[in-house]
Amino acid sequence: CDSVPIANIYPGHGPVIRSNALGKIDEYIRHRLQREHKLIECLSQLPEDKWISSLDLVPLVYGQLSSTVVLSAQGNLLHHLNKLLKENN
Repeated sequence: CDSVPIANIYPGHGPVIRSNALGKIDEYIRHRLQREHKLIECLSQLPEDKWISSLDLVPLVYGQLSSTVVLSAQGNLLHHLNKLLKENN
């Protein structure tokens, strides 16, 4: 990534990132990995015979959220879960 000149980032929401684009990409990656580690931690604390829905996982991983973003958070958790399944974690 360091060999590609990146001036701006145009995220799916929020303002255009016009400075330190590579630093922001690194920040996004770190944030996603932190969220993934939190998900793994939450799952590891559940009894092996307990089933939990992705929607029930949201407050465990994200804490209290506005009801307007809960479904987005659930979608993100599903992406993380699918990634972990593909990686066999």
